[in-house]
Order: sequence, then structure tokens, then C-alpha cells
Amino acid sequence: MFGEQKIAFTVSQKAINLVQSGKAVISSGGVRLLDGSLAELAKPAVEIASKSVASPITMVSSLANNVQSGFIQHGVNKANKKLDVTLETLDRIEQAVGALSKSNILSWASCAFSMANCGISIAGFYMTLKKMDQISAQISALSDKIDRAIISEMMERYDRYRLNLNSDLGLLQTFRPEVSKTPSFEEHLNEIAAFLKRTIAEFEAHEIDGILGCNLIFGLAVPFAQDIREYSTQFYYENRRYPANYLQWVGILERINSDTFKSYLKSFMLYDHPELGMEERYAAFSGAICSNQLQLGNLAFSQELVKQLPQKEYIALDDLISYKIHNNQFREESKLACIPLTWDN
Repeated sequence: MFGEQKIAFTVSQKAINLVQSGKAVISSGGVRLLDGSLAELAKPAVEIASKSVASPITMVSSLANNVQSGFIQHGVNKANKKLDVTLETLDRIEQAVGALSKSNILSWASCAFSMANCGISIAGFYMTLKKMDQISAQISALSDKIDRAIISEMMERYDRYRLNLNSDLGLLQTFRPEVSKTPSFEEHLNEIAAFLKRTIAEFEAHEIDGILGCNLIFGLAVPFAQDIREYSTQFYYENRRYPANYLQWVGILERINSDTFKSYLKSFMLYDHPELGMEERYAAFSGAICSNQLQLGNLAFSQELVKQLPQKEYIALDDLISYKIHNNQFREESKLACIPLTWDN
């Protein structure tokens, strides 16, 4: 898929210095200080012919140049300008979306982007599950504005899916050889897929409160994508193919990325929140769409990863990254260090 490009992870140069000086180690997909605290997650990226480092979403043709976040660089009047989303652009989006956490109405967008920006490690999955608790609280807070029976039903569903995802994580982190023979994984993914499909259709038809719909869709889409990725990766190593419903699951995420859905979301963001500033609304829109595109990009990244890395190296990614750091097998660019995951010839 990536041709001449190398799949890689990136961390900051500061993190590289900590590891090389013995003040930190690579563990659980990130850089941890000696007391065990997480200093920084390693982010997936693509090294492009020794010229630049990009997020994997820029390497997927259906996603490249597709996040409408131009206001960050060019002002509100050019907010529809389509930009290529690199790692540096993601930092700018993160800064804009971070301010939304102060707004109860739009905090779902900040939460979704934070979940999506957790990398592809098991540690990132744990961080996502913690963010799901925040979404749960935001849904509960809507009980004053929406029929309590509706909120109670949605809360019950959301919490059940959250607990199922937590159960999946507990099994997936052990890399058990019988993953493909465990029916609960696919049952959980099928159930979430059906619920998201229904909720997306209701959102587009204006049959569900917009804020509730956004909390449900973006609060579930990110962990749903992460569960697809890790389960399908381990399934692939066992069977040399992806699960039978893989394309249907990913299709839910692609629908969120469709022009139709984005048009409905943009309309909702622009016209249903007159009390909010234009930049706040565009920040929420950009962060929400980018969170979904990050997951689609990470799925593509993982598909390439399993083709290039044997399972034993995938399981021991921490050791591989640590080896390359200590042997200076990385390239520095701007404030980042790019660590190719394939071995140099």
C-alpha cells in the first residue's frame, strides 16, 4: 500500500534523549519514566523517501486532503479548504479542539479527538476506555433536555458496549492463539456496528437529538475502530486473512467519513449552536471528522504492519523500537524522531 514509504513510529526528540540516557524505557507502546508513568505514546507514521514524516491518514487515497480544518491556518472564511493532514497539522488541530473541553455542548468532539490520538498500542486502548467514561457522563447530563426514557435506554446500551470493549481488551492484550475461536469478539463488534449504523441514519434523518447523536457516534466509533484493528490483526496472524465481517465493520467508519454524513454534521454544527463562536463550531467539526479519519488511517497502517512484521516482532514491538533507538536507527525531523519498523538492509 505504501510503496516506497516505510511504516514507522514517531516520538519526540526529548523522548529519544530520555531513553538513550537511561531515564526512560519503551513499554506498552510508549515512553515510560523509570517510575512507570507514561511520558509519551509512540504514534504511527509513514516515512516518505527520506523527505518527510506523515500521519498514516495521508497515505490512504480516500482520506488524503479530506479534513476541513483550514480555519486553523487561514481563517474562518477559508474553513472549507482541504488540507493534507500531517503530524504537524494534527498538533494544530489538537490545540484548537483542546479548548472545546471547556464547553459542555461540544466537549464530545474534544473527547473523541483525544481518544483517536492515543496511537495504536494497548496502552492507547486503555486511555480510550477512560475517555469513554467522560462520554458516558456527558450523555447522562443530557437527561435535563431529553426524555429520560430515551437517555436511560441509550446509557444502558453505551455502558454495555463500553464493558464489552473492556472485556475484549483484557483478552487481546494476552495475544492468545485462540483469538479467532473466541465468538464474543465478533458478537461485540457486530452489535456495535448495528447500533452505529442505526444511530448514523437517525442523525442524518434528524430523528435523534444532535448532541446525543454526536456523543454516541463519536464516543463509540473510536474504540470500535481500535477493537476492529487489534482483533483483526491477531486474527490475521492466526489465519492469514481478515475476519469475514471486516469490510462491513470498516464500512461503518467509512460512512462517517462520507460526504453525505459530513454534510449533515457540518449543517448541524453551523446552524444548531448560535450561542457558540464560528471557530468553536469549526474546531468541533474538524476534530470529530479527523478522529474518525485517524482510525481509518491506523487500520490501513496496521494492515501494512502485519504484512511486513512477523508476529513475534509485532508482539515484541517495544523491544524492536528500543533496539532501534539505542542503535541510532532513526531519523530526526523538526521536533520528532521517526523510527522505521522494518529492518535496514
